[in-house]
Amino acid sequence: MKGKKKKEFRFEDYSQRRIAFQMVYLGWNYKGLVCQKDVDETIEEKLFLALEKLKLIKSRDECQYSRSGRTDKGVSATGQVIAFNIRSSLREARGTVSIGSKYESLEDKKNELKEEVEMDWIRMINQNLPPEIRLISWSPVSSDFDARFNTSRRVYKYFFPKQNMNIERMKEGAQKFIGEHDFRNFCKMDVVNVDHFMRRIDTFVVNPFDEGNKEGEEAVYCITIEGSAFLWHQVRCMVSILFLIGQELEEPSLVEALLDVSSNPNKPNYLMAEEIPLVLWKCEYQDLEWNLPIPTTFSALVSHFKDIKMDFVIKNSITSLALSHIKSLQSPGVDYESKKRGHYIPILERDRQGSFEDKRQQLTGSKRIRFEKKKEKSAEYSQKAE
Repeated sequence: MKGKKKKEFRFEDYSQRRIAFQMVYLGWNYKGLVCQKDVDETIEEKLFLALEKLKLIKSRDECQYSRSGRTDKGVSATGQVIAFNIRSSLREARGTVSIGSKYESLEDKKNELKEEVEMDWIRMINQNLPPEIRLISWSPVSSDFDARFNTSRRVYKYFFPKQNMNIERMKEGAQKFIGEHDFRNFCKMDVVNVDHFMRRIDTFVVNPFDEGNKEGEEAVYCITIEGSAFLWHQVRCMVSILFLIGQELEEPSLVEALLDVSSNPNKPNYLMAEEIPLVLWKCEYQDLEWNLPIPTTFSALVSHFKDIKMDFVIKNSITSLALSHIKSLQSPGVDYESKKRGHYIPILERDRQGSFEDKRQQLTGSKRIRFEKKKEKSAEYSQKAE
């Protein structure tokens, strides 16, 4: 006896809704958020594998996907926002962008009644994601909603151990970032896609992080930075300069000097702060109401992250035990922990990078092609606007 032929899945039969999702990911084992050619182990790669497996989208190209902000290798997020068109079990609801063909028949009114509850997208998707990645809430949005361009505010956090940092000096330096400035000396220049470097910082604070309540050198502090938009690597560059101020290698006035691009038009060479302590904490929108998943799904989310946290608590305890044992072996009176500081070259005395204009003139290959295409599109847009 021949088996029954499997019915072909037809996306056209189902309605689609445009939905924004809040996403959490622990990014230290991933090569960034964004899918890239010839790069495996990105957050979006895992997300789209799950969505396509569940047949919630036909393909990435057709779902009109957008994200609030891209995060680089090692960076985490607790409030990343993504949006795309997703298969729905309802005929029509807020955010519906197309109605399934199966609802065109009067006979299928019965199906509409049976499917009056929306799918538990979060449970379905999370069950097919790696443990470090989870969707946590959702909101229906308009058909033209873009998770990037509709963001009204982004908030980043950066964690660091107090150690020998002068926190008061760091706070003084942090306040000088607030306001609208040209941040070309605090970013990696994207000369293809970016035309100017003016950005506004609304909040820049340095505070103790309450979790753990440790004191002294092991106390963990948190930098919180709020703004509407950020340049490539801007947060890590600002934090790097702040650390030099905290280590008393530079004065807080260095921030003002680097923001004065008339006096310092070319960025001095310096290393960015490490990526793992950086977190995209939240992305804010106007008139967006987040829906939590059903109670059982939400409870599973809480339990899941409690288990991850406890795993790190145990590992931290074992590491502390190992450190304690190693220290117990040292000879009395010998200082094994102090480090000799090498020769430090002040930031403003270092070699400089090429200017924005010089870098654009030096574009070659695919970057030059992309830049020229961008210029053509901008010219076309200007003509239409006139």
